[in-house]
Amino acid sequence: MIHFIEHNIHQYPPIIRSRLVSALNIVETNLFWFQNNSNKIRELIIGSESGNNPGSSSTRLESLNVILMTVIVLISYFLNYY
Repeated sequence: MIHFIEHNIHQYPPIIRSRLVSALNIVETNLFWFQNNSNKIRELIIGSESGNNPGSSSTRLESLNVILMTVIVLISYFLNYY
């Protein structure tokens, strides 16, 4: 995304440029949050599933990562445009 913005930002009107920069800031913030908290969330999920079938926990964990990232992106989108 950074590469796209750096190489194509001059092609867009100022209002789009500011939105691209804002979107980049949101993505960087979300990525920073995810990197700082993903291990804590993973440990919490694994700890709560310790009594369940251990063979399927990694599949559930990957699904929860996708869901978590989707929720974060949607929240960022709504905060940016509404």
